[in-house]
Amino acid sequence: MRFFRESDGYIYPVGDSVTAGGTDETGGGGYPIILTNDLSAETKAYWSEITRYAVGGYAVADIKAGIDADLAGKSGTPTDVLILLGTNDVTAEHGWPIAEATWKADYNYILDAIHTTYNSAKIYLGYCYRSGYLTELTTLAGWINDMLAERDYCYAGIDAYALYDGHPELLSDGLHPNYAGFVVMAAAWKTILGY
Repeated sequence: MRFFRESDGYIYPVGDSVTAGGTDETGGGGYPIILTNDLSAETKAYWSEITRYAVGGYAVADIKAGIDADLAGKSGTPTDVLILLGTNDVTAEHGWPIAEATWKADYNYILDAIHTTYNSAKIYLGYCYRSGYLTELTTLAGWINDMLAERDYCYAGIDAYALYDGHPELLSDGLHPNYAGFVVMAAAWKTILGY
């Protein structure tokens, strides 16, 4: 565990409705706010969020389609990029089963665009959760592992399935965390970041 970071930190969260944080019943904005507040308190450095790119209902292909515009509109430079994608990809309404090559190509485009823009940032790829979709999520986890092995600037992020499976009290609806669930998610991200 690290304490008293030598410099400030800035996170850039990327994801869908889970990252958007709309089901935080306190109105606090989900895990990114909890995480930056906890990191600031613990490290005595300034931690903040570069405005997140998170849209409810979005799949990897949707984020890919908008990533360039989102990056062009950003100010500031993140130290850490926290990606949690795939929750919507596993559903039939988003085209599951999706071709592995297509999904990886879309996700890799996102990673390359972020790395090109912020080449000093560490990029973390999280593993998502959706109740009742273990087989599909396991497939995505394997694909994420493949991408991690191909990029030395990418690191394994949180495992949301491990956080929420068997813990309905942390979810508002079997998919989206409530405030308590976001506290757990923020703590997991904090551990991933080394704090």
